[in-house]
Amino acid sequence: MTLIDFTSYDDVRAALGVSQDEIKDTTLSLDLYAFNLTSELEGISLTLIPTFTTVTAIAVDERSAVQTRFFQTAKLFACYAVAKQLCTSLPMFAPKEQTDSKATLGRFAQDPYKATIARIVADYETNKARLATALEGLTPEVARVITSRPYFSVVSALVDPVTGA
Repeated sequence: MTLIDFTSYDDVRAALGVSQDEIKDTTLSLDLYAFNLTSELEGISLTLIPTFTTVTAIAVDERSAVQTRFFQTAKLFACYAVAKQLCTSLPMFAPKEQTDSKATLGRFAQDPYKATIARIVADYETNKARLATALEGLTPEVARVITSRPYFSVVSALVDPVTGA
C-alpha cells in the first residue's frame, strides 16, 4: 500500500497550509508515512483496508451512497492522519521568510502553528470517528476492532528450576 492509494500529496500539503516547495513529493512518498497510515487504519478496523480496496474498485457512478460516504471519509481521514504526523516537524519545513538576494531562510517557532496543529488534530479525531461509523454502516456485520498491543505478558517456564522437572 502506498500513501497515494488513500490520499494525495497535494491534499496533505493543503491541510498543513504549505506548498510543494516546502514539502516535496519525494518526502511524502517515504515509507514512514505509508506505514503510519496503515497502522492508523488498522487501528480502526483490520477489515478497513480490504474494504477500501473493494470500494475503490467499484466505478464511481456505480457506488451506493453508503459506499461513497465510506470512500470519501476514508480519504479525508488518511489526509489528516498524515498531516497530524507531519505536525511535529511543521516548524522545520514551513519557512517564515525566504529571500533570494542573500539566500536566507527564517523559520517560525512552534507557537504560530498552534492553531493549525489544533485544527488538524480536531479534524483527525472527527474524521476517525466518522470513518468508523461509515465502515459500520457499510458492513454492519463488521464490528469495530481496536487491537490492543500487549506490552507485558506472563510466560511460564518449561522446566521447574527447583525440581528440574
